[in-house]
Amino acid sequence: MPLSTIGMYIGSKIDEFGNGKTLHILDMGCGEGNIIEGLLPRGHVMYGYDFEYRREAAASRLQKHYPDNLDDHIKFTETGQKIPFDNQQFDLIYAIQVFEHVQFLESIFAECARVLKPEGRLIATFPLATTPIEPHLLIPFAHWLPPGAFRKQYLQLWYILHLRPHLEGKSAAETATIKNEYLQNNTYYRFLNEFMSVGEHYFQDFEIDTYNTLKTKLDLLSQSGSAPRRWLAQTINTIPASFLNGVISHLVNITLIFSNPRHSD
Repeated sequence: MPLSTIGMYIGSKIDEFGNGKTLHILDMGCGEGNIIEGLLPRGHVMYGYDFEYRREAAASRLQKHYPDNLDDHIKFTETGQKIPFDNQQFDLIYAIQVFEHVQFLESIFAECARVLKPEGRLIATFPLATTPIEPHLLIPFAHWLPPGAFRKQYLQLWYILHLRPHLEGKSAAETATIKNEYLQNNTYYRFLNEFMSVGEHYFQDFEIDTYNTLKTKLDLLSQSGSAPRRWLAQTINTIPASFLNGVISHLVNITLIFSNPRHSD
């Protein structure tokens, strides 16, 4: 299966970190397993986990790759506070669009440090609280408003004006109610300093690698058969990398790499 842009980025980091060695890699929040499936041809030992409701879809995609030991490699959990794998099992964890759904940030950082080997790495890409467009609803500032009647009315206005599509079979009011509850119960947007503060407690090193995520996309655009896309890639490539790293991190999506977990004695 062809990899998405973010999957290609993860693949490039795996090649960089592996340096010819076979790695044990965990996909945190693996969903249906499409990225695992795309990375398997690289020859590494792939694992994944997600919530229980994903089991059927993930098994349908991945059973053929793990005919005898699917349950050892792909696991499911009812809680977001525990990673269902052994201590120091992995060389690398990647989490794509997961951390904005993590309610207990310190717990999940502690768990990542626990299951990583001493020189292991965690790659996480996700939106910060500073992004102006809520990425699941695609409605500006929706996550900046406090939950409650005002936010629900704000969302409803977007659906009434058909600026965003209704849920199938639902009115604008019903759609707004459902989406408001989704934001309240499933999203936990944070600022960068909180990730730095908690991350530094559980890892010795970290870096912001957003630009290299963007560079993967730009490389694809520069090879496109579309002249406007090639022009766009060339234009963006003239902007200083440090500027793009900051702007994209805070306004769209950030990519963080935490390295060398601090293991408790």
